[in-house]
Amino acid sequence: MGAACIRERLDRALCSHPWIDRFPDTLVKHFTDQGSDHRGLLLSDKAYTRNSRPLFRFDARWADNPEVRAMVNYVWKEEIQGTPMFRLWERLKRLRHLLYDWSRAGTTNSLRNIKTLQAEIERIKLVHPVDWDEVRNLEFELNRQWEAEEIYKQLKSRVRWLKKGDQNSSYFHTVTRARRKRNFVAGLRSDNGDWVTEELGKADIATNFYQCLFTSETHVPNMAERVDNLPISQSITP
Repeated sequence: MGAACIRERLDRALCSHPWIDRFPDTLVKHFTDQGSDHRGLLLSDKAYTRNSRPLFRFDARWADNPEVRAMVNYVWKEEIQGTPMFRLWERLKRLRHLLYDWSRAGTTNSLRNIKTLQAEIERIKLVHPVDWDEVRNLEFELNRQWEAEEIYKQLKSRVRWLKKGDQNSSYFHTVTRARRKRNFVAGLRSDNGDWVTEELGKADIATNFYQCLFTSETHVPNMAERVDNLPISQSITP
C-alpha cells in the first residue's frame, strides 16, 4: 500500500426514481472494512426529520432584482475591520441575514405570484369596460414570473438546456429529489473525534470550521523556495 495507495468505493446501493418517490427517507450506512476490502451495507427506511430551519441558498431569480442589488450595495459600503478574507466573510454573513429576512416576506414565490396575477387578470376582464392597459401590464408581469419559475426549476435540477416555455416540471422535480439524496450529510466528525448527527451540531461544526479558516492567519509557504528545492536536474521518464 504505502503512499501510492488508491482508495475506491467498491460497495454502494443503487435505486430507481420510483424507489426514491416511494421511500424518500432511505439511508445507506457503510460499516467498517476490517479484514476485507468490502464494507457491509445497511439499508434503513427510517424517516429523517429536520429540527432546524432550512439552509439559506441564493436564488438565481434574485440576481436582477433591484431590491437585492440595493442590499448588496448597502452591505458592501459598511466599514468592517479585519483582514480582507474576514471582511468578505462578514459581509457575506450580513448579506445572508438580510436576504433571508427579505425572502421570508413571500414576494419571491413565483408560483404564488403566478396564481395571484392570473386571478387578478380574470377579475379585471369581468369588469365592464375592461381596462386593457392594466391587463397588458399584468400579463407582462405574469410572463416575467413564469420566466422566474423556469429559472428556479433550472437551478434546482441543474439542467442547463432547459428551454424557455417548457412548463412540464415533473422531470425536474425527480432530478432535484435525486440530487438532494446525494448531497445529504448524515453526520460530521467533531474536533474531539465525536460523530455528530444532530442538525444543530453539524451546523456548529461547519460554522466553526469556516470561521477559523477565514479569521486565522494562514501560513502560505514560499513557493519559489519550493521550486528551487525540486530535483529538476533529475531525468524525466515516461
